Amino acid sequence: LSLTDQRSLRLDSDTDLRLDSEASLSLSSGAVYIDSRDDAATGIEVRTAFGTATDIGTQFEVRLENDTLAVKVREGLVSLTRDDEDFQITQGITLSVDAAGAVSTGTITPYDPAWSWTQEIAPAFEIEGQTVLAFLDWVSSVTGCSFVFTDAEVEQLAATTGLHGSIEGLSPA
Repeated sequence: LSLTDQRSLRLDSDTDLRLDSEASLSLSSGAVYIDSRDDAATGIEVRTAFGTATDIGTQFEVRLENDTLAVKVREGLVSLTRDDEDFQITQGITLSVDAAGAVSTGTITPYDPAWSWTQEIAPAFEIEGQTVLAFLDWVSSVTGCSFVFTDAEVEQLAATTGLHGSIEGLSPA
């Protein structure tokens, strides 16, 4: 789902949620992935029975399954508020809260297979007229893989070389 200000939501299968406003939704079950990295406006708030997750310019997933709330942060920072507690979850961290209120944390890489469902339904990239650099930025954003130029001349070529054609039907990887 495309929202204003280039923000987007991706819903996993068997997800039940309600859009309360442009910046707030209620998740009853399933998972939602939010990409608001380029958004300067207020973050999106995801309300669940176990707490409210609010993004601060990020890519993250909120999953409600088997009486457990799990928040995974791919990039940026998410605030999780529940009762009188406030957790700051940073890139590469997972935080889970079960029905009894027990909190556990773990780690996750930006390219972990757990993110693969978000790639399958990522917004398409129209390469026609785009630069190689723009395409690589998109691939990095969608897959969580990063790239580094080891040569300034090659980076300049990527920023100025235009692409033509289509990648329709191809996976981001």
